[in-house]
Amino acid sequence: MIYILKPFFYPNTIERILNQLGRSFQVKHKEDFPVAHQINYYFIINTPQNIFWDGMNVAKAIRQRDNTGLLILIDEAPDYQVCFRSHLSFLAVLTPHQAQTELKEYLQNSPLHEKAVSILLIS
Repeated sequence: MIYILKPFFYPNTIERILNQLGRSFQVKHKEDFPVAHQINYYFIINTPQNIFWDGMNVAKAIRQRDNTGLLILIDEAPDYQVCFRSHLSFLAVLTPHQAQTELKEYLQNSPLHEKAVSILLIS
């Protein structure tokens, strides 16, 4: 399962990147995420301009519910030291520009690439 956690008005860049992989995805919009007992990828958008959305707190909440989930933080100005000191075990911390090139590689090398995948958008 792939989860995209982002502020409501954030552009759908990750969805576009996923669609470029040439796979059809089932997209669902939810306000909370269930913990599935499978490999879960969480794409967490952190936007410093939005004071109502804190991607680090979202990542902490996910980590409390899913210890084995793969967290990928996408931040316009990532503070790598804060990410490291948070002990949340991010798979990657990327800028939006890096995400456009590297997300395809992460997903093509993942076990999810061969399976039917659902995407949950959490706002």
